[in-house]
Amino acid sequence: MIEPENHEVPTRLDDKGKFLFFDYDVAMISLFPCALGTTAGHFWSILGLALGIFLAMGYKSFKAGKHDKAVAHLTYWKTGWPKPKKLPESHNRNFYG
Repeated sequence: MIEPENHEVPTRLDDKGKFLFFDYDVAMISLFPCALGTTAGHFWSILGLALGIFLAMGYKSFKAGKHDKAVAHLTYWKTGWPKPKKLPESHNRNFYG
């Protein structure tokens, strides 16, 4: 009789990118001010680190409970950039056809 094979099915294929144990976007938001502070000097590196942690905590709490592209949608809604190629303008309310 044929024995069933044990295959491990991956369950984490659609996970977002990680930098160490942080989400990639949160890590980049926190590392950017830290890198700017480090290039400016020793005192500014401490302030850059504090600012980076503060910004990352704020961004993470803003992002909690929302879908992955919520920031992209908010950016488009407030600035109108980037223009979608296949969608009509956001101010167009009457659609014909």
